[in-house]
Amino acid sequence: MKNSYTGFLSCFSSKTSAVDDNNHEEKDVESEKNNNVVQSNHCRPVLVQLFSSQGCAISPIADMLISRIGRGDFELDDMQVNILTFHVDYWDYLGWKDPFGSNQWTIRQKDYVEALEVDSLFTPQVVVQGRVQCLGSDQDAVFTNITSVMKYPAPALEASFKKISADILQVTITGALSIIIDDNGVDVMVALYENSLVTDCLEGANKGHILANDYVVRSLKKLCTAKDISAEEKISGCLTFDLWKGRKIGGREVFVVKVSQGEGKEKRSFLSLEEAGLVEMSGLSPHERFLCRLTISSLNLLRVISEQEGFPIEELNAGRITDWFVKDKLKGEQNVDTAVLQWDDSAGNQL
Repeated sequence: MKNSYTGFLSCFSSKTSAVDDNNHEEKDVESEKNNNVVQSNHCRPVLVQLFSSQGCAISPIADMLISRIGRGDFELDDMQVNILTFHVDYWDYLGWKDPFGSNQWTIRQKDYVEALEVDSLFTPQVVVQGRVQCLGSDQDAVFTNITSVMKYPAPALEASFKKISADILQVTITGALSIIIDDNGVDVMVALYENSLVTDCLEGANKGHILANDYVVRSLKKLCTAKDISAEEKISGCLTFDLWKGRKIGGREVFVVKVSQGEGKEKRSFLSLEEAGLVEMSGLSPHERFLCRLTISSLNLLRVISEQEGFPIEELNAGRITDWFVKDKLKGEQNVDTAVLQWDDSAGNQL
């Protein structure tokens, strides 16, 4: 499932509180000892939740950090890091409505703020294992929390999927939680998330930026409630998820959100939102990102020239490219709409 742009993740939350008291922690440790559970860090997953917003000026820094953690750019003791990103809606009033924002996720963050005794809501916020939190753009703090937080054995779950209609997906999950659950019980939650989302932000704190988001939660549902069971005892449940328009499941396609605000003629660009988003998520420096965008744009323009001139792209040379520019300029002088390149002479820049 991790290879799909849309994925599922099972996670667990206590029915009583996001933070257990010390006695409960000691009981969990003792339970693991009694069961002789020996697992490496890789077998003990860590759940990282990012609360973010496209209306927050520094959230893109945390979004990029989370994306890089998810794709394995950092050595974190070979741990399995499971990531969920929840876009909140309380910054929408600043002029940009986050297309993935939801009051449901704002309420979820409020619950963590109360449980972790944080003074107020803020973005970007990272919550690790439901126990510790930090500023999501603080790389050192995020890494410290991931590596030092208490970890538990990985659940042994199997999932099956069935499309029961064009827009409804059925998910069945069975298996063992791999830890003893006492009579307080836990809710087993299943999240549907989506990767490689790219947005052209036209207003607000990030106006003019291409925003790239991964692990964006689109739906979160309760599979079942487990109570007073052993580590090996099986649990099971079945859920249905409504699938949204424009989704991309599997393959190498990228789901793109293009939000149009205002009217006007759409101008041609040689760098698509998908490509710009990939550059933004690359972790390159600003100068490197500029050169990367310029190179991709040039490649796309060369493809247009190759098609119009009737030469394979590898046979293009300085003379043929110059000839094409001259012909395209003449087209623009006769009828600007027929030219590939359209220029604003007053500004001296390509539109």
